[in-house]
Amino acid sequence: MIIRTFIALEISNVIRNQITIIQKHLMNKGAELRWIKNDNIHLTLRFLGEIDNKNHDKIFEAMNNAAEDTRSLNLSLTGLGMFPDENHPTVIWVGIGGEVEELRQMAEKCDYYLTVKGFEIKKRHFRPHITIGRIKKITDKDLFISELKDVEINQTDFKVDKLNVVKSDLKPTGAIYTNLHTVHFYN
Repeated sequence: MIIRTFIALEISNVIRNQITIIQKHLMNKGAELRWIKNDNIHLTLRFLGEIDNKNHDKIFEAMNNAAEDTRSLNLSLTGLGMFPDENHPTVIWVGIGGEVEELRQMAEKCDYYLTVKGFEIKKRHFRPHITIGRIKKITDKDLFISELKDVEINQTDFKVDKLNVVKSDLKPTGAIYTNLHTVHFYN
C-alpha cells in the first residue's frame, strides 16, 4: 500500500493554541483561507511523498539514527510570512527562531540517514516554518497583507523533544494525520 508520508517535529498544545488565535485574527480579513486544524499543526522537516508502506521500517530506522544523541531544541515563533512571496501568496506560515542552526542540522541528519537507507532526497533549502493556512482566494490583498503584518505573537518560546514519522490521508474535509513512529530526544 502507498502512503503519503512526512517527517515532523511535534508542537506543544500551548503553541498550537497560540497559532489558532493568529488564524482567528486573520479570518475574513481580505482572503479566503483553508486553515490547518489545531491538531495537525506541526513543523515539517521533510516531506517524503507517496511511499510504499513496505519501506516504512527503513524510514523508522533512519529517524532513530538521526535522532540518536539529539537533545531537545529550544525554538520560538518569530512572525508571519507567505510562500512563495507577497505578490503570489499561496501559503501562510509562522517563522521559527531560537536554535535554528541545530534545527537545520536535525533536518540534514534526517536527509542523510534517509539517503543511507536508499531514499532519494530532493535537495531543497530547509526553511524553518510552520504552515498555518493555504490561500484559496484573495479578495482584498492590501487588507490581508496589512493584517498579516500587524499580527503580534505572544508566548513564543517552546521546546521540541520528539520527531514523528507521519501518515497523511487527504480527505475533502482536510488532511488526517496519523503518527506511525515517534522518536524522543533527550533533555
